[in-house]
Amino acid sequence: MTNVADLSSIVLARQPIFDRQYNIHAYELLFRNNTSQQSADIGRYSGDIATTRVINYSFLELGIERVIGTHLAFVNLTRNFILSDDPIPFGGERVVLEILEDIDIDDELIHAVKKLALAGYQILFSMSLYVHLSS
Repeated sequence: MTNVADLSSIVLARQPIFDRQYNIHAYELLFRNNTSQQSADIGRYSGDIATTRVINYSFLELGIERVIGTHLAFVNLTRNFILSDDPIPFGGERVVLEILEDIDIDDELIHAVKKLALAGYQILFSMSLYVHLSS
């Protein structure tokens, strides 16, 4: 099991996503470890911890307006997070939920994703396509 780091060593990164005119369209919110090392060293944290930290810092501690301004936020979700019945602490108006590329697609996941889409969330399956499922 992965050890949880001291919270003071965690930072939130935001990667801009540009439109065709190179204007910022959105930010992808990312978990990073604030160390003096060259790499982000995220390998020692599970994806579930990273997802939880990004959501906690962005929406609950810092406030999403402070993090993304008037733009959209793209948030990576793990399979466990998608399948969880835990409520997501934000609405889907300004957030696109990203399905990570290493997640196995099966009936259980599709059902959970449809449930999120019906609740108003936009879902991103790949960087070239994001869809809003309607039924």
